[in-house]
Amino acid sequence: MAFTLTNENRMPDRISIDDAHDRLRELIAGLRPGVELVITEDDERIAKLIAEPKKPTGFRQPGLGRGMISIVGDDEEHLDDFAVIWSKLLA
Repeated sequence: MAFTLTNENRMPDRISIDDAHDRLRELIAGLRPGVELVITEDDERIAKLIAEPKKPTGFRQPGLGRGMISIVGDDEEHLDDFAVIWSKLLA
C-alpha cells in the first residue's frame, strides 16, 4: 500500500506494518485526535496507532467558569419516589 500524505490526501485507516515502519514519523504527524490507524500484517489487525489528545496550553485561571454552573436548593421531595421503589425491592 503506497501513499503520500498531503493536504489533499486523507489519512488511511489501515496500513501494513512494512509501510508503517517506513513512514512512522509521517503517520504520527498526520494523525488527528480521535482518529485510529490500524496496522496490519498479512491482512490481520495487529495494532492501533492513536494520537494523544493535546494538552491545553496556558495556565488555568480562577473564575473562567463563573456563571456556568447554578446550584439548586435542596430537594427532599424526590427522595419519596425512591422510598417507594426501595420498599418494593426489599420486600
